[in-house]
Parts: sequence; C-alpha cells; structure tokens
Amino acid sequence: MKNKKNRLLDYITYMVKYYWKIFKKAIERIFVPILLSAVSSVLSFLVLFLNPQINRWTMLVAIILFSILIFGYTFRYSSLRRHSRPYLIDVFIPWIIFLLLAYCGYFFIPPKIFNYIFLPLRACELFSLRSWLSILLVLIFMLLLMTITRLFGRKTRLLHRRERH
Repeated sequence: MKNKKNRLLDYITYMVKYYWKIFKKAIERIFVPILLSAVSSVLSFLVLFLNPQINRWTMLVAIILFSILIFGYTFRYSSLRRHSRPYLIDVFIPWIIFLLLAYCGYFFIPPKIFNYIFLPLRACELFSLRSWLSILLVLIFMLLLMTITRLFGRKTRLLHRRERH
C-alpha cells in the first residue's frame, strides 16, 4: 500500500512541475508582447521628441518597431527551443490574453497611459479607422506575423538539426 501512495505522490509532483513549466512559458509569452509594445511606444515617442515634424506618423514608427521586435522575439523563441509546444499554448492563448488586455486597457485605462503601453495597436488610425477597429486589425496582423515567424523558426531549427546529424 505504501508503495502505491508514493507513486501517486511522485506522479502528482511530476505533473505539478510539468504544468508549472508550461504556465511559466505561457506567462512569458503573454507579458513579453506587452513589454515589446511599451518599448516600441516609448522609442517612437523618443523619435517624436527628437523630430517633432513627424507628429502624425509616430504610430507608424511604433508599429514598425513593434513588428520588428515581435518578429525577432518569436523567431528566437521558436528556433532555439528543443521541442515544439502546441500552437494553442505557444501562440494562440497568449495572443487571446494580449487581445483581452488591449481591449480592457482601451476601455478602462486613461488614453495617455494607454498610448505609452499600446501605441502600436493604434497604427491603423492613420487611415481614418476607428480605434477599436485599428486595434483589432493590428492584433490580427500580429497573430499572422507570430504564426508565420513561428513556422519559419521551426523550419530553421529542423534544418540545423539535420545538418548536425
């Protein structure tokens, strides 16, 4: 009897550790895009400070920086991993949570603070679209970019693995 209890306890601790690792990666995948969005916003405001003539085009600078940063992060994340995570855990669930945070931020955070965090999401306002539609279009673009970059990173990882063997 005691042996079965130990096995059950070992199994439970193993599963908790396994899901904790997945949870930590999911948390990283959620907060890094928010951090990258905030960094690109601050950098675009710095560009605006250095060159005040680009007043309206600051959002374009922010979306370009955000796209480059998301591409680099997703490529690094997908090409350096030993094993692939499922698409649901790797891209889709963090994207859904980012979408929810962005829309909750749009409705509940003051606009000045929202712009310092999520300015790249408002880039389509340059084309006279509403803010909520702009956020949705940029988030769909972000999902497509992350998916394509993830597939490209996985292919690169598999090619390097074949070259080594």
